[in-house]
Amino acid sequence: MRTTRRWVALAMVAGWFAAAVLLASPASADVNCSDLGSRTAAQTYFDGRTSDLDHLDGDGDGQACEASSPHAGGTWTLILLGVLFAAGLARYTTSTKDAEEQSVAAPAPVETVSVGAPLIVEQAVGAVAPVQRRLSLVKVAVTGSVTELARALRMVKYGERMTVLEQHAAAHGASPRDVLDALAHSTSDLELQGWALAGYDPPWTVRVMRCSCVDGLRNFQLSTADDGSRYWACASCHQPVSTTP
Repeated sequence: MRTTRRWVALAMVAGWFAAAVLLASPASADVNCSDLGSRTAAQTYFDGRTSDLDHLDGDGDGQACEASSPHAGGTWTLILLGVLFAAGLARYTTSTKDAEEQSVAAPAPVETVSVGAPLIVEQAVGAVAPVQRRLSLVKVAVTGSVTELARALRMVKYGERMTVLEQHAAAHGASPRDVLDALAHSTSDLELQGWALAGYDPPWTVRVMRCSCVDGLRNFQLSTADDGSRYWACASCHQPVSTTP
């Protein structure tokens, strides 16, 4: 097994060096940088051709004859990559050999089992505590105040919010729409207020914009005027800011 791996490693290193030699030795060209005399002349010649058949642009950046040997940098780069790859393979082969020798030399540990010993299972308190706290807040919010409802809605998942709100409304003998309105007027949380303003409507009917009434961001709700036009109204001052047909 180790002999096979060594041959594979040597073959891969040889392939890397072969690729480096091939890439570093471009095909012979009719015109080279020394024939053109200067970089200006080389660039003029290069710009007048539709393709770089003469290999004047070694790095493909559109600049001809940037160095006396465009491919020299690429050659040393590829050679360096080949050396690093060979070193990595040698390290891998050595580590694999050491691991195999250790696995053969070291005996398997013997597990001692105490008969009748109680099995103790540790409970992940950190993972369970948030769930228990969320359930406790929801239980209080169903029969509690709107403030307690707002606190619970911040803890539950977005898709579960309406269910909790409807349970709260049923427990207080109110309609979900009334509870949504009360929540929108009592909370200072822009995200939760925007959710309450949208209610059963699509989320895009509420957006956050800047309002002069507080010189800051406020939720704006898309409303309909008596003539059928649509406008955005601030949830705090109820002043329209823009009209849409």
